[in-house]
Formats: sequence, structure tokens, C-alpha cells
Amino acid sequence: MNSALQLELTTGSAVAALAPVVFDRILFVSGDISYNSLNGEIIVNDAGRYLMNWWAATQSASAAGAAFALVSSEGHDVTGASPLKTGEVYGTAVIEIASA
Repeated sequence: MNSALQLELTTGSAVAALAPVVFDRILFVSGDISYNSLNGEIIVNDAGRYLMNWWAATQSASAAGAAFALVSSEGHDVTGASPLKTGEVYGTAVIEIASA
């Protein structure tokens, strides 16, 4: 089965350290996957292997730069980071979901 989800945050906002990024727009959804816009949680309802890509445009960050992470309920923790205070931060991960 193929699942896809594309999310977007259309307003500039601050994200506190260790807080989830809560997107305000679903651009595309296909398959048995959903998004909870109250807490920023993506719900995958089928076991399998998933390719995840994300990026964020930053305008200000700590002196150490910016980092965003994909964290799953199965223990995946993949971070995309940049030493720059402004610009793009991205990450890519292949994760295995054993049970939905």
C-alpha cells in the first residue's frame, strides 16, 4: 500500500525547544495515514517501511543553529540540523513501523 502526507505551516511562528511543530494545512493525504492538528502527531495505521522527508526555513535560532527531529512511538529519533541561524534545515529517514 502507498501512503503519502504533505503538510505545511503557512504562518511564521516560534517553536519552543523540544516542542512539536504543529502544521496548519494539509496539502495532500493518501492511504491510511492521518494528521492530528491539535498536537502535531502523524498517525500511521499500517505497518511497513516509510520514507520521511522534512524541511524548515528558519529565520532565527540559538547560537548553536537549528535542529528538528522526527520522533516515533517506536523509538525512532532522526534529527536534521544546521549550524546556521537562518536558512533551511532538512532531514530524511527510512523508518520501519512494526505495528500500527
